[in-house]
Amino acid sequence: MGARQKLNSITAGGIFVVAALVGLGFQSWLVFFVVGGLLMMAAVGNGDIRTSPRRR
Repeated sequence: MGARQKLNSITAGGIFVVAALVGLGFQSWLVFFVVGGLLMMAAVGNGDIRTSPRRR
């Protein structure tokens, strides 16, 4: 597993934990999925999760 995959999995794990805590706080699966989806989209858009290698 390369460095990019490791960083992506750590970021995704953090997103999962945050979404789980928020969903648990609201006691709602819907909130869990909405928060997880929004955080995932924000991470991809921000560049924290890289889908392809960065050009040099």
